[in-house]
Amino acid sequence: MLDACACTRVRTASRLITRSYDYLLRDTGLKASQVSVLAGVDVSSEVSISALSKRLLMDRTTLSRNLKPLVAEGLVELGQESWRRSKVVRITPKGRARLGKALPLWEQAQSDLLKRVGRQRWQAISAQLSELISKY
Repeated sequence: MLDACACTRVRTASRLITRSYDYLLRDTGLKASQVSVLAGVDVSSEVSISALSKRLLMDRTTLSRNLKPLVAEGLVELGQESWRRSKVVRITPKGRARLGKALPLWEQAQSDLLKRVGRQRWQAISAQLSELISKY
């Protein structure tokens, strides 16, 4: 079952890839998942938690749990939209600086993955993942 289970195989690959990104990012104090959240927030001046969870394809409770350490470190701020009752997230200057420090290390992790897998093979895998994601 374990060799045939799509969920197990995808999660195993995800853990291994995440581990290699986390290792390279360790000096920034960020994990790969936190870099993704910071990058998702950095795209706009502020974003609602609902919009960010959709952008990252992450459920709101998981996103809220992932935001807590970023808020505690002062990398993002939570606030209220003045015209609605929804919470918004803003990246702080400290968060933008930390993201800037993380990006070259993320690029190294990305490059390492492409070397292991091969650029053309990764493009095919990425396209297949995008197609799979679109079906959900």
